[in-house]
Amino acid sequence: MTSARTRLHPVPTVFSGTILYPIDHSAGTLADLGGILQDSPDELTVDVGFLPGPDGKPTVYVAPTWSGDPDVGNAENGPVRTLARLGTPVLAEVGPVARSATLAATDALFPPGRMGAIRTRTVQSVTGSIATVLDRAAREFTSPFSAIVWHQFHGAATRPPLSSTAFGRREPHLMVELISMWENGEKQDHHTGSGDGRSSHLRWLEPEQMTTRRPKG
Repeated sequence: MTSARTRLHPVPTVFSGTILYPIDHSAGTLADLGGILQDSPDELTVDVGFLPGPDGKPTVYVAPTWSGDPDVGNAENGPVRTLARLGTPVLAEVGPVARSATLAATDALFPPGRMGAIRTRTVQSVTGSIATVLDRAAREFTSPFSAIVWHQFHGAATRPPLSSTAFGRREPHLMVELISMWENGEKQDHHTGSGDGRSSHLRWLEPEQMTTRRPKG
């Protein structure tokens, strides 16, 4: 028998938002983000990846969430606003928001009836070669609903001894989500062309050169 015990912590308001950078500057932006993510405090979690921008072209997506002292999160030189100064953003909207609102915004990306497929990779960090592969995959998005997002595993979650939990990986790492989404009923014939009969909605999900590390346990 397996059991789990969860402790809830009230966090009514967080400092969060969305920052988008031009994809043509992705190498430098992701290199800067790599150092920030490595040293980020427990209160800061940053989702990073590629997302279609307002004009439909892919952008570098940065979504910080600060759950600590609001004054620190809102500080001009604090850890959140610093993320909006890694270049010239296409969009930078950050501010105090209810945590429930950030979750609802994520739910809205997956409305009933929309088709989708998700693949995941686990990496120690987004190195130059991995960033290059992900950049190339993002340029092959076939829908304005698709995205690549990697999520931090860091802070308090990395500190329990490996033998004390059922989760078999405790060192800091990133989980990369490759998300292909498209509208239900969309004609597929014009998306095929590789000779393998698969829609390009699925083909771009498999950047084979990306080095992965499988979780242990």
